[in-house]
Amino acid sequence: FAVNANSQFTRDIVAERCLEAKSVSVVYYGVPVTQASEVNKGKGAMEGVPRPYILCTARLAEYKGQDVLVMAFAALVEAGCDVHLVLCGADCSDGGLQRFVAALGLGSRVHWVGQRPHDEVLALMRDCLFFVLPSRRESLGGSLIEAMAAGKAVAASRVGGIPELMRDGVEGLLVEPADVGGLIAALRRLFDDAELR
Repeated sequence: FAVNANSQFTRDIVAERCLEAKSVSVVYYGVPVTQASEVNKGKGAMEGVPRPYILCTARLAEYKGQDVLVMAFAALVEAGCDVHLVLCGADCSDGGLQRFVAALGLGSRVHWVGQRPHDEVLALMRDCLFFVLPSRRESLGGSLIEAMAAGKAVAASRVGGIPELMRDGVEGLLVEPADVGGLIAALRRLFDDAELR
């Protein structure tokens, strides 16, 4: 049998406890080459999701950083940007994130679609303005890979295996994890600059 790691980050963490892991090969997972074309000819937008919207597909959990995203998104709305935020994924926050959004007065701008079938997630990716993955921790970032395969501009945290997938300013914009100000700047840059997107 063979052992591999999904990122250098994951391999190095294991190697801290098991020196033999230093020799393990890194094999990045990806998406089928047909998926990008399927995204573009997929079914229509999900009903009830207003446009334009920014998308984050990840379980709603503290380590995924959606609270940071919501704070940065609030600054965009306050600055007059006519945009919505769609959060797609299972709620592992026991409603905490929804309460936080309500406390910020963003109920009409943040839309929860829950965990969706894969074809619906791909449709959301196809129709979004751009994609955000604001994780505090991440071994690699499968949803980020899918968004990039769909040809979407991305803003993501410089954490875990994410910097192995993208270079800041080349494949996307990288910000430090939990850096609300940095994420505000990245979101604003992608919102304002259609050519960059």
